[in-house]
Amino acid sequence: MSSPEVKTPALVLHTFPYEERKLIAHLYTRALGRMSFIVSGPKQRRYFQRGALLTIRFYHKPQWEVQRLLESEWLVLYQRLHHEVTRMPYLLLALEILDQVLVAPDEKLFDFVAEGLLGVDQAEDTEAALKVFLHGLLAGLGGEVETSSLDWSGLEARFAALVPGWRPLRTLSMLSNLSLPLYDREL
Repeated sequence: MSSPEVKTPALVLHTFPYEERKLIAHLYTRALGRMSFIVSGPKQRRYFQRGALLTIRFYHKPQWEVQRLLESEWLVLYQRLHHEVTRMPYLLLALEILDQVLVAPDEKLFDFVAEGLLGVDQAEDTEAALKVFLHGLLAGLGGEVETSSLDWSGLEARFAALVPGWRPLRTLSMLSNLSLPLYDREL
């Protein structure tokens, strides 16, 4: 019995090196939820930046913990999130939260996350756009949302109350300690 071939959009949550020229990538796929993949070769590896939205193709073998990719390509490219140093910490914060809440397959949730990250990418005020996206995510997951309180600690407390085994966010300290080179500062 052959394994079914799956082609689905996916979000790269995080990666880590494996052996000499490979990566293990944790992705949230639209069709099957959270999955791990082995990524081989420099041509494939270039696609697997944290937060990247891809279209991937693979043979699904449910008995395997780590799947092997056949093909990957960009679903869409960010205009700013991967390229502007002032926006990268916000992407990392979003991914740290998404890494804890995205598990089971949910096509509507995947679409909401992809559209939300693209909205953050295109927004002039990245911080405000991310807060709006995370409040929407929290509401979609069934959490209590108070729009009057848009601070980071309050938002983290609401996610912690909703998600069992919540790990404190490490990226928040990066946002508060962010020092920018002179040419990136607004005057």
